Amino acid sequence: MSVEINGKDLKTMMSHAADPKNGVLHVSKTTKFKHYSTTPLGQRIVEFDIKGKQVAENTFSNATLDSFIGKGSGGFDCTKGKNVKYIKEL
Repeated sequence: MSVEINGKDLKTMMSHAADPKNGVLHVSKTTKFKHYSTTPLGQRIVEFDIKGKQVAENTFSNATLDSFIGKGSGGFDCTKGKNVKYIKEL
């Protein structure tokens, strides 16, 4: 599923995904992501760039998610109750 999501929610999702108890984090090769898993959830990410541009909290980006994450399963609730725009599949 493809969604349009703001940077703040994307950072929350990535922070949750990077938690060692949640398994392996998979990102595209154009994503640069640095975090500290021992700090509190909202403070873990210290660098987050996509295609060389820093992810801004109020900027929307297109993201491709599997339906498990996109529907808020497994604690990935950053899209629940949000005005997420679902993009038509290609």
